[in-house]
Amino acid sequence: MRAAVLGADGSVTVQDVEPPAPAAGQLLVRVRAAGLNRADLSARAGAAQAGPAVAGLELAGEVEAIGEQVSRWRPGDRVMGRGSGFAELAVLGAADAIRVPPDVGWEEAGAMPVTLLTAHDALVTNGRLRAGELVVVNAGSSGVGTCAARMAGLLGAGAVVSATTSRPKAAAIRAAVGPLPCPLVVTDVTGDEFVAAVRGQSDDGQGAHLIVDSVGARVLGDNIAAARVTGRIVQVGRLGGRHAEIDLDELARKRLTLVGVTFRTRSPAEGAEVVRRCVENLGDQLTRYRPRIDRVFPLGQITEARAAMLRNEHVGKLVVVP
Repeated sequence: MRAAVLGADGSVTVQDVEPPAPAAGQLLVRVRAAGLNRADLSARAGAAQAGPAVAGLELAGEVEAIGEQVSRWRPGDRVMGRGSGFAELAVLGAADAIRVPPDVGWEEAGAMPVTLLTAHDALVTNGRLRAGELVVVNAGSSGVGTCAARMAGLLGAGAVVSATTSRPKAAAIRAAVGPLPCPLVVTDVTGDEFVAAVRGQSDDGQGAHLIVDSVGARVLGDNIAAARVTGRIVQVGRLGGRHAEIDLDELARKRLTLVGVTFRTRSPAEGAEVVRRCVENLGDQLTRYRPRIDRVFPLGQITEARAAMLRNEHVGKLVVVP
């Protein structure tokens, strides 16, 4: 089969490799689409990698075969989930698989798992979102950003502030998030204007209850300034750097909660629990979180897709199809 294979230096080449076989508790999936994510750009093949390291973090497709100890899924089922998706075939843990809603297309489904699970884990599990709260979402034009803004509004936020460094993207961000039952404000991501915009959206002028941060070091100080007393900041990405100097006295004075999350250090059981909570909570509403697809690339153009990601000109998701 054809697959995009990672090199130790982070390069990616499309090669012919042996197809995978599903182990116990796994599904073999015929990949129809796979989303491209920021984390794909920093992925490397492990030094002790056994066999080719297929790139990708998510996928959608049809179940082609099932391993032992799988009872819920059958060949032909339409599924999506987190896995190495830049290939014609991929294995997916049965507990990690999510059924694709009937009216969601392959390209949308292939780009849903990472954004959907990241947003739900940040907002609901770690952010403890409550009805009526003011939510700020950094990196507002990203896949996670548009999904988190929509999810916050649909789950009862009082208002949502989507922050971006690109003012020309504001209209596209609003379109990607879609209509919400609460105000959606798109603002600049840094400095006094950002802090003022956030405080201006809170009824008492005190700032955000919950901030979902995909940027990191560059905006951490502004996020602390924009958060209210007892606010929560959930750190899910570091597009703007890993190291920042912060005022610990301000962190203490506001009694803020700063939470770091990642999928990299979660066990298979912990990853499956993220899926269970998300599906149990959102249930038949998954269709409402279909992503905005900015561009679609064939697998043979994976290098061009990664270059487009680096240019940061898109709003929503970039997708790769075999």
